[in-house]
Amino acid sequence: MMSVPTPMGSPGRDPAQLQLARDMVLPALCQAFGAALARFDDALFDRAGNAGSSQLLFLDAMRELRRRREDIAAAFAGHLQQAWAALAAGEPLSAETTLSGPAEDGLSLLAEHVLESRLAVRNFATVLLRDFKPVLARLDRRLGRLIGGAELDADHNPISPEHLGVAIHEAFAGCELAPEVHLVLIKLCERDLRAPVGRIYEKLDEQLAAAGVMSQMGAPQRPLSAAPDPRMAGMLDDLVEQRQGTGFDPGFSDDEQAAPAWAQRFAARWSERRGHMQQHMGGEDGGTGEAYAGQQGMLLEALHELLQQTRHVREDATSAAQVAIGQQRPLSQREMMSVLSLLQATPSATLRAAIGEDGESLAQRLKSEVLSSATQLGVDPGQTRLDPQDEDAIDLVGMLFDVMLDERELEGRSRELIGRLVVPFVKVAMLDRRMFVQKTHPARKLLNSLAEACEGNSGESQAERMLMAKVEEIIERLVAEFNENLAIFLTLEEEFREFLVQHRRRVEIAERRAAETQRGQEKLEMARSRASAELDRRIGDATLPPAIAEFLRQPWQHHLTLALLREGEEGASVAEALSLGDGLLEEVAGLAEWPTPVLGDMDPVFLDLPGEVIRTSMRTHQKYFAVRDPATGGLAPHFITIANVQSADGGKVIAEGNAKVLSSRLSDARFFWDEDVKIGFEPWLEKLNGVTFHAKLGTMAERVERIVTLAGVIAPLVGADPEKAKEAARLAKADLASQMVGEFPELQGLMGGYYARQFGLDAGIADAIRDHYKPQGPSDAVPTAPLSVAVALADKLDTLVGFFAIDEKPTGSKDPFALRRAALGVIRTILEGGHRLPLLLAGGSALLGFVRLFKSGTLNVSLRPDAPLPEDEDSRAARAVVFDLLAFFGDRLKVTLKDQGKRHDLVDAVFALGDDDLVRIVARVEALDGFLKTDDGKNLLAGYKRASNILKAEEKKGWKGEGEAVLPANASEPEVALHDALRLVRQPLAAALEAEDFTAAMRELAGLRDPVDSFLDGVFVNSDVEAERDSRLKTLAAVRDAMGQVADFSQVAG
Repeated sequence: MMSVPTPMGSPGRDPAQLQLARDMVLPALCQAFGAALARFDDALFDRAGNAGSSQLLFLDAMRELRRRREDIAAAFAGHLQQAWAALAAGEPLSAETTLSGPAEDGLSLLAEHVLESRLAVRNFATVLLRDFKPVLARLDRRLGRLIGGAELDADHNPISPEHLGVAIHEAFAGCELAPEVHLVLIKLCERDLRAPVGRIYEKLDEQLAAAGVMSQMGAPQRPLSAAPDPRMAGMLDDLVEQRQGTGFDPGFSDDEQAAPAWAQRFAARWSERRGHMQQHMGGEDGGTGEAYAGQQGMLLEALHELLQQTRHVREDATSAAQVAIGQQRPLSQREMMSVLSLLQATPSATLRAAIGEDGESLAQRLKSEVLSSATQLGVDPGQTRLDPQDEDAIDLVGMLFDVMLDERELEGRSRELIGRLVVPFVKVAMLDRRMFVQKTHPARKLLNSLAEACEGNSGESQAERMLMAKVEEIIERLVAEFNENLAIFLTLEEEFREFLVQHRRRVEIAERRAAETQRGQEKLEMARSRASAELDRRIGDATLPPAIAEFLRQPWQHHLTLALLREGEEGASVAEALSLGDGLLEEVAGLAEWPTPVLGDMDPVFLDLPGEVIRTSMRTHQKYFAVRDPATGGLAPHFITIANVQSADGGKVIAEGNAKVLSSRLSDARFFWDEDVKIGFEPWLEKLNGVTFHAKLGTMAERVERIVTLAGVIAPLVGADPEKAKEAARLAKADLASQMVGEFPELQGLMGGYYARQFGLDAGIADAIRDHYKPQGPSDAVPTAPLSVAVALADKLDTLVGFFAIDEKPTGSKDPFALRRAALGVIRTILEGGHRLPLLLAGGSALLGFVRLFKSGTLNVSLRPDAPLPEDEDSRAARAVVFDLLAFFGDRLKVTLKDQGKRHDLVDAVFALGDDDLVRIVARVEALDGFLKTDDGKNLLAGYKRASNILKAEEKKGWKGEGEAVLPANASEPEVALHDALRLVRQPLAAALEAEDFTAAMRELAGLRDPVDSFLDGVFVNSDVEAERDSRLKTLAAVRDAMGQVADFSQVAG
């Protein structure tokens, strides 16, 4: 964890140096990411060619990256800037907290592709942390010193791989990409960013060290060769087997995987060694580098040449000693192989050197062990020496293992196991020197796979222990069976590769199961918490009869928990369970002093009645509870009643008595149903002529005529058949005249749907009749079928327009005609269905049905917001009705969006444009809300306010501002910059608004921030020169007009 930084005034704090570091590192990281991003297009195209049925996913991703490249780069840079700003403020940002996001209430869980993306960027960070561990440790300490002595770690260092991973996650989060493509892009980032990021870290570390920031740590370690051999640098990919880490993607070819850091160190050491030998040779190059630079096929010759040079140096240095000791003979290859086989079977000091117990180099220790072990073959060590070529092979293998063991996180048993491979690999080098130049050599592939499996493997989990056991098995077999036949490497490499495939699959399955289990547990805890909260809200500290309290705490709470798990918070079963609990408390709790539930039976013959009829009859008339059959989901032939006593017979007599009463009630319902189906819709419609809807608004039959006309207008706007919509609207209110609805008024509409099906009408029409009252409250679902939407909207709009026309508007807490609920129903239906319904058109069409309310009996009204007021009184009144209703919708929309966390002033700012398309209005509000949360948005709003105040003051003085601004010849740089910015923004802003891409429109406006700030800070608007003053005011007016196309920013608070 990170310690709390010292106060801002601490002597150790160095804001100037911190700013210098920021100016160096952030642009470099963003440039590296931008360069990598530019190469992704080709990589995705290559993938598409081999993707089979997924080809379109990669091609679509190419188009998405091209379209959103600037947004992606901006999001990447935005996170790094935010993290650095937090560091500069003394409160470093946690990468893990940022990636996980804020905790959310409710049952919403992360989508699986989001979880996989987070895991991928965490793996990206792990790889970079492993490769650049030393320099990152130094940077943590140096940056911590700059902010006052804090102890930074990878989670809080703003440029650490952890934060780079978060920046990559944020960069691609807004792109519409398939999950598999998303993961490929993160893998490509790992490939292309590793090397440049490492260089940036080193450069920053050098800069801070040179500036004296914790100089006691010493200068960063540089590679051993200041100018490595260009042939070695060019052949690095051929010299080193590519990394396949924990997050290895089998789809990446060898060329797509970057060389690991330990391999780069190996190449650097060899370059240094070669340079040292050349100095002893008098600077001879010894070869024609240009002849084979970059050619993989020539690398073996280069190595032979370099080995030859080192042999000459050693022979020159030891020639005198050889004469003195009597010309020692070199060990033969057969003797070397025998000695190495002995060392391979019996680990010795060589192995201890490999795992770090001795300070002597691995190669030197191995040479000594070979000579000393030769005595076991009857060879006198004093008369023998190593052949120069064998010595070179030991040197190369020693350097390879030294660097690999230094760079990789191999501890304990892992180091010991990898160390046991040293001797076998010397034997391989003597038998086949192509191992150093063929990256597909089985020995090299096996070494890389084993080292990757051991790296960071602490054996804490079952999967890690299983992997380590397989590594140990492979190494034991290699040590026991390898003599001089290299085929064993191929066999073991293939076996280990197949094991890794299965192992990764098992790990993925285990991780997925663990994630699913965790998500399930979280979801269960949320459901239990919600159910417990609902229970507490209903009973609290109230004293309830024991049976009721026990029912609520046990079966009801359990049932509610299960409903929440199955369907989520908005599920129908959840609403039903909550209604059941409320109904129990409302209807039963006060009926008896000692309530005892009794299960009774009803005659199954009544089950062919509509379920709602049975439940309503039970609940309303008898205070019974219906029983559901869990197998079918329908009603069971039972009911529950509440008795006041616990009878000796278990309530049998009580149940039988109540069953008889219920049968009488249901017999009445059966009679109503049978009589209704004999009559039909047309006679009912005739009866509506005698039913008054409202004294000022006419009969129910007149209301039906208005709804029919309005449904015909709305239908094509929501994708419904106009004729079917008119027919559904004509029949929607007919069931009001039925006997069943007369007995059970709460079933109106619902019974109409049942009767429509009984009479063989179109299913869509039946559904529209059934659903036209929806939604009847905030928890009720909205109609979704186009036909149902058309009729439901027509019904509610007729109600709203009618009562507004007779001035029966809601006042304060009074809303006798439920107009607020009707308006919210219209809003929810339009927004949740995404219907593009102009409210002015719909309201005006509805108003035409009320012409008789006006004296003249005719209306000639323009509903355009900017249209002049009509001359006649009736038309002005009619126009006022529609615009009053539109304002009413605006108020209701504020309530809806407030529940979603949106500010009411933003709704005013958008409504001020005169728009009446709710979908478009909400899109503007959401884009505006996001824009104003950014620094650009806040500053541009402040600039708008300043410009608007200046213009208002001048307009009061009589300034007209007609025409466009004309820059004077001596215009200042800020004037020219703002004038050009306005000219450039005009077309893309108009295009974005035309396409209703309001986020893009806000982005275009953001480009005005700096020019507006510079203009207001650097230009005196009210110049004494009339032409200058007029030009500058017109420029500010152009800013106001440009921003006014998106929203009326004068309505925005702040």
